[in-house]
Amino acid sequence: MNRKLDRTMRLLKCFLALILLMSTCLISVSQVSAAGSIYNTSNDIEFSKKDASGLREYDGKIKFDLPVAQTSKGNDIIFLRDTSGSFSAHTQQLTEAISEIAEEVDLSQDRIMVINTTPATRASVTVPLTDDLKVIKDGLTRTAASTVTADSGFEYALTNYNGSKGNTDNNTIFILISDNDAYGVQRTVDGAAKVKNAGHKVGGIYIGSSAASIANGKKMVSDPSYFYQFTNMTQGIDALRELTQTMYETEDAQMEWTLDDAFDLLDVSAKDQDGKEISVQVSGNTVTLVTPQDAAKSVTLQYSFKEKKRLLVTTLVGTGSVNASLGQEPIPDVFVSGNNDPVIYANDRTITAGTSFDPLENVTASDIEDGDLTSDIQIISNDVNTKKEGVYSVTYAVTDSDSNTTKKTITVNVNASPPTVKAQDMSAIAGISASEVSWFTNVTAEDKVDGDISSDVSVDYSSVDFQKEGDYPVVYSVTNSNGKSASTTVNMQITAEAPVIQAKDMSAIAGTKASEVSWFTNVTAQDKVDGDISPDVSVDYSSVNFQKEGNYPVVYSVTNSNGKSASTTVNMQITAEAPVIHAKDMATIAGTKPTDISWFTDVTAEDKVDGDISSGLSVDYSGVDFQKEGNYPVVYSVTNSNGKSASTTVNMQITAEAPVIHAKDMATIAG
Repeated sequence: MNRKLDRTMRLLKCFLALILLMSTCLISVSQVSAAGSIYNTSNDIEFSKKDASGLREYDGKIKFDLPVAQTSKGNDIIFLRDTSGSFSAHTQQLTEAISEIAEEVDLSQDRIMVINTTPATRASVTVPLTDDLKVIKDGLTRTAASTVTADSGFEYALTNYNGSKGNTDNNTIFILISDNDAYGVQRTVDGAAKVKNAGHKVGGIYIGSSAASIANGKKMVSDPSYFYQFTNMTQGIDALRELTQTMYETEDAQMEWTLDDAFDLLDVSAKDQDGKEISVQVSGNTVTLVTPQDAAKSVTLQYSFKEKKRLLVTTLVGTGSVNASLGQEPIPDVFVSGNNDPVIYANDRTITAGTSFDPLENVTASDIEDGDLTSDIQIISNDVNTKKEGVYSVTYAVTDSDSNTTKKTITVNVNASPPTVKAQDMSAIAGISASEVSWFTNVTAEDKVDGDISSDVSVDYSSVDFQKEGDYPVVYSVTNSNGKSASTTVNMQITAEAPVIQAKDMSAIAGTKASEVSWFTNVTAQDKVDGDISPDVSVDYSSVNFQKEGNYPVVYSVTNSNGKSASTTVNMQITAEAPVIHAKDMATIAGTKPTDISWFTDVTAEDKVDGDISSGLSVDYSGVDFQKEGNYPVVYSVTNSNGKSASTTVNMQITAEAPVIHAKDMATIAG
């Protein structure tokens, strides 16, 4: 423990003393008790057994916590630090450890000196005796050892310490940290002897495993507990810290406690929190324990005792106190009672109707003398009806070996729980009647007392509108024989179906007007809720081209009162007719040229879609022989915008005229 904590403990001690002084001044009519507040002192006993004559034995524990308490005397610590090549792997770690120890000690009263040594031949002062942390840390950075010495630096260190210590009563320890170079030679042991002869302590940290070096180390130190041997430097550093702490002197704590004369002390022992035995002195019924406050510790003193004769009244077991660094604290009083009645431990119960009831469950009885009497408990009365809600009672009795009888009555509350109703959400189609619904399918009710009461379940569907789509509550209820009711609400989902439209495919001649079509002939619409809604049907024929032959969709739609819509699409077949050609038979004189004939005079062509398409007519007179009298076919043809063609054939009559002879009268001479 460092000196800062020591100062804190001293301040705390002074503070507590001041509080006690103020309390004495302020309160004069009664004594202030501090029992248990300083060292957390406690005293507990428990019955152990009875002997053949009925005398009782007890086990007890006195517990208290002790703080560390060290004297305020300062310390001078002289480190002999090995800086040789063989120890170089450890030099840095050792240097850091000494630096940390310098921070941990109380430099307001402690001083440190560091000697560099290259065992066993040379040494130098790297940190002079000082309480200045900066000087210590700066000096630790130097590792040279220049002065010739034959004992690993002990005599050299002693000479330098004596020259700089001044007038001091500080405790002094010289600590050598090295390996076989120092511990392996007798001269090191001889040098350490000079330090011890001067009245100073010597400690040693040996890093190595040589048996000879270990033997030298044990001879070198002031006390065997001041010598540490490890092969691991980390452990050596821990030991170095521990060794520096041995310089602090500790205070002793004392506990004294006297068992009352009404009892015989049978056994006593003490241990700390780690199970380490603490010596106890016993004189008659008085127990004395002394332990150093070298560390924070929890002390437990275990004792056993026996009454000398049967006690009929409550008796104080003993008195005493703990006297330590923070002052004196009384040990709390404990008492042994006289011959008492047995005790029944039973609590009021609350159970659920329909469940089992064990009147002895969690009921126990005990007696200070007889111990556990649970098996001797008798049930005097029990009127509990587990099937009926109500308040009932159970009375118990038990008798101890001294014929002392105890009775106890508890109240048993039987609470009937409501039954449990289970039902599932439902669904139906809008337009259904309530009588068509199987309301109790998969609906059950159970009760802890009555069992299956599904047949008693009632249903309330008054909130359901069977004509309107939506979610509606349906409530199932039931009551058990104890008058407890339960209900559960499920969802009735009413789903409206879309209406149904009936319509057939249609046809029309290209060129027909929309207004000329009987759109709603044989078109009907039916709904499960609304009935016949045919008048509400609408038609969409916007996709129909009445001028163009083809198949077109016609859509009929309707919406019911639940907002559900339906549509159906039928086919409108538009059929284009062929155009009509009007032409008459023709006649001409043989020898007429085709170009001289007016082929299209009185020839017309009409179409239902295109109207007058006479200008689109063509004529085929290839079958006519204009040089030969006879009847020949002439074919007129035309095609409308829908690709429909028509033709008609007329007769061309070719008439040949008689030839004309031109001659003049003639005269000739006879003969």
